Amino acid sequence: PQTIAAGRKTMSMPELFKQYLEHLFAGKRSEARALILAAQDRGVAASKLLKMIIWPAMEQVESLYRRNHINLIMEHMAMRINRLVADQLQGMLAREPKTGQRMVVVCGDGEGEELGAQMTADIFEAMGWSVWFLGSGVPSDEILQFIGKTNPDILCIYGTKPAGVPGTRRLIELIRGVGVCSEMQVMVMGGVFNR
Repeated sequence: PQTIAAGRKTMSMPELFKQYLEHLFAGKRSEARALILAAQDRGVAASKLLKMIIWPAMEQVESLYRRNHINLIMEHMAMRINRLVADQLQGMLAREPKTGQRMVVVCGDGEGEELGAQMTADIFEAMGWSVWFLGSGVPSDEILQFIGKTNPDILCIYGTKPAGVPGTRRLIELIRGVGVCSEMQVMVMGGVFNR
């Protein structure tokens, strides 16, 4: 496994992840940021940190909260620190040339946390895609109009809450029923779809 020199100690990715989680749950913003930026400074690609540390940390926080192992304050604190670090890494992603491929990213109904969707948009954009990140709370008819105008290759719907699944199903049925962007693929992702 890859190791990262952090200060004087060399860490594996699992060790880095464990220490990062400790900082998240303790509310140590500057320590969490410094840990990740030190790994990036020592040669770990920003995309790898997003995929192997930030994304799994987001899933871990969501899972612990859903199972009542952490309270709302700890969940909010950890998610906000994780978003802060993800935002900083986004600016450090290596950019590939434009591919001509297009993606629209939205969140399912009732999604208050958009970090997974944001990271998806950031990673695909770095891979050369043109990406529109609409977030949550956008009515289905407006999404339908938007994809009709932008003609994306993929519509990505990110969801973590079971309550959002019926709305996601209705949106897909609306898109397919109207026949807009008939070649467009729909990708669903996030905790609710992982389960």
